[in-house]
Amino acid sequence: MLVGMSGDSHWSITVQLDTDRASLQFDVACRIKTEPPEFTGLHSGGWGMGSCYRSMICPTDCTNHELRFVMDQVKLGIVTADQADVPAATIVADENMLYFSAESQPGSLPRTIRWQYRLTDIAGEPALK
Repeated sequence: MLVGMSGDSHWSITVQLDTDRASLQFDVACRIKTEPPEFTGLHSGGWGMGSCYRSMICPTDCTNHELRFVMDQVKLGIVTADQADVPAATIVADENMLYFSAESQPGSLPRTIRWQYRLTDIAGEPALK
């Protein structure tokens, strides 16, 4: 578990190994005291809460909730989780950036916003439809 603070917001992230699914599950939470600004970077006009990563390779397939990478013999997939208590994040990707945008989760302040995603070995799986 990782924890930290940025401005008035407190962050936490857990990473859990799932050997049955050959995957890593990421669970991110942020306790906010004020509404986040609109995000104007990778996907202009989106809600300003999420995770952003620089990518060394461009995804081969991408939907709003799943993407795939192929690098030599390694094939990886990223899927956003959708559990009853945690809305699915939206994935936006370009040639060198990945952004997991948390869904707007209205409520009184302060409140906690959560999003999840899973990194999985997808060797042998068919392409996305």
